[in-house]
Amino acid sequence: MARGYDDAADAYDERHGSRRDRARAAILERPMLEAVRGARRVLEVGVGTGRVLAQVAAGVRVGADVSSAMLAVARRRGLAVVCADAHRLPFAAGSFDGALAGGAVFRYLDAPVALAELARVLVPGSALAIHQLGARTWGPRGARHPDPRVRELARADELDGPARAAGFAVERIVRWRTTRVPPYAIEIPAWLDRRSPVQLWNHVVVVVRRLNAATSGAH
Repeated sequence: MARGYDDAADAYDERHGSRRDRARAAILERPMLEAVRGARRVLEVGVGTGRVLAQVAAGVRVGADVSSAMLAVARRRGLAVVCADAHRLPFAAGSFDGALAGGAVFRYLDAPVALAELARVLVPGSALAIHQLGARTWGPRGARHPDPRVRELARADELDGPARAAGFAVERIVRWRTTRVPPYAIEIPAWLDRRSPVQLWNHVVVVVRRLNAATSGAH
């Protein structure tokens, strides 16, 4: 995986830089950026080229990724970055008060392990915003077949159990269906998702909040 992103790094932003891509990204990333607004020390795992983290207004912004070439691009944006796996982060406990997992990085992660590690490096009360993809999104030709090489979500609440086990409370879930024409992404209401026999959304942002030890134990 790292080699694949290394090969794509130099042209990555340009390849995803069309007007449609930029407009869509702004919509999908809005709840993520809202989640860490006001945080002073923000970590992004799967930071890539740093495009999302660069938008965060925090005194300390740190990105982690397994692709050294993508990190080189992020450094050119002036970001502090480290080559690290989200399953084993090189930071002390309580180092951050906000975190992002953008670019559907959780596709490549063991969710319980990564969530436990993120809980470790976050102080209680911190928000973590995760972007993920739908595994079985319905389209005109039928439901999309899941890619067995990655871990995408068949349900929007699929991360609830692992998040709670790691010491988080689920705060917000925002479901999106992307389109080829403006506005390029439409929010799918929770009630519609619950009643629909098919998966309408193809992107989701899950915002969870780190509980303190006592509260976490009570849950």
